[in-house]
Amino acid sequence: MSHGGHAVQHEVEHQIEHEQHGHGDGHGAKPADNQKQEDRALIAVIALFLAFSETLGKSAQTPR
Repeated sequence: MSHGGHAVQHEVEHQIEHEQHGHGDGHGAKPADNQKQEDRALIAVIALFLAFSETLGKSAQTPR
């Protein structure tokens, strides 16, 4: 996995953990907060797949 993809994934996971522990904007968990958390998780998964495909793409360009 590329360094950039790993950094994005780590940051999103950190943000999700931060929100789960109630360190968000000072308010309790609301339905909108749950949707934001789901959105962040989806973005993390997409970032992971993009990083993986980038790695595969680079290895496919390298002559053997």
